[in-house]
Amino acid sequence: MSPLDSLDGVTIRLEDIRPAGRAIGIVNDIYELIAKKFRERIMKELGYFGVKGVESSVRG
Repeated sequence: MSPLDSLDGVTIRLEDIRPAGRAIGIVNDIYELIAKKFRERIMKELGYFGVKGVESSVRG
């Protein structure tokens, strides 16, 4: 199973990625967006949306 298989259903819009600039910055933005989507999905599946302090513990 490829790591990308677990991205099924995750949408990253082009407007979420910063305008053309340093390529490394764009790659970092993409990684941040993917991480954010996974955090959201994990918190949703575990029922943690709306609970303060969860994002910081999931992020670590």
